[in-house]
Amino acid sequence: INIVYEHRPCPDIDIDELECSVTFWPMSDTLSFIQALRNASATDPVAKLSHEGLDRLRNSPTTPLIIDNPSVQLSISTY
Repeated sequence: INIVYEHRPCPDIDIDELECSVTFWPMSDTLSFIQALRNASATDPVAKLSHEGLDRLRNSPTTPLIIDNPSVQLSISTY
């Protein structure tokens, strides 16, 4: 059996244009958030991240996190 899958190209969507034409406010908020994420930068001077903070973001811990506090465990499992 030879199965051929149809692959359609991703549509070309202009987020800026879409954001201007949206009338449903939750969608407008979502598109604004997408734009903010797209324009975000860890080295932005407004973010005021320290060198230590940037280093931690770029080299996150690889060891498993051990939580010994029962209250914290309950909070996490409840959430």
